[in-house]
Amino acid sequence: SGIGPADHLRDHGIAVRVDRAAVGANLQDHIDYVASFETPGTQFVGSSLKGTLAMAGGMIQWLRKRQGMMTTPFAEAGAFLKVMPDAPAPDVQLHFVVAALEDHGRTKVKGHGYSCHVCVLRPESHGTVRLTSTDPHQAPAIDPAFLTDPRDMAVMKAGVRAMYRILEQPPLTDHMGRDRHPVDLSDDAALEDLIRSRADTVYHPVGTARMGSDADAVCDPRLRVRGVEGLYVADASVMPKLVSGNTNAPSIMIGERCADFVTTDLR
Repeated sequence: SGIGPADHLRDHGIAVRVDRAAVGANLQDHIDYVASFETPGTQFVGSSLKGTLAMAGGMIQWLRKRQGMMTTPFAEAGAFLKVMPDAPAPDVQLHFVVAALEDHGRTKVKGHGYSCHVCVLRPESHGTVRLTSTDPHQAPAIDPAFLTDPRDMAVMKAGVRAMYRILEQPPLTDHMGRDRHPVDLSDDAALEDLIRSRADTVYHPVGTARMGSDADAVCDPRLRVRGVEGLYVADASVMPKLVSGNTNAPSIMIGERCADFVTTDLR
């Protein structure tokens, strides 16, 4: 498009249409840590002969009656917690999942179990999205810069400890879950190492085309790209700051508002 940081565009031989340093900057995402537990029995979703047969039966039950185990959203419970004393609002979010998850579900876990996610809601770490080629089919270089701001690690460690305090209470302990990645929660360095080795995205990237009233913003408050006639952005990239929760509903709202803006501007 030729819209972005001028030097970066020139490095790729792209003619600069609008020099805007904020394009591709300000990347924010909810960094997420998952604790995973294996359990005896087949009460939770999992991989076993009995579990596979139960899921097959559950699918038939769902198709016939819209009932049974396959009505599960898998992330069956959630919570917002305030773990830092100076936080003005909840600063971590939990998701409880009725299966033992590893690597976003890409790593198969034999047996049954459960998991719990904890994510930092208002990360201070900001990353970038940059071009790797002029070929639009080539993937960009995405650097979320997770946990580069020490404040995010402090919140994450407090969130993980709070999550474990909840998981260590009955009746959940009645299921005798075995932690797949045990750690001494009192050992600050060990906990940080574990978080850095396992924490990852929870798919809420925003901010790389932020809106604002200042001249450096990519979009103005009506979502129009500054310096380009008739071009709007209507997705989560316009968020100046990441919302304290899931981004789906806010993104729908942004799209609806942009439709209103475009309709008004075309009149």
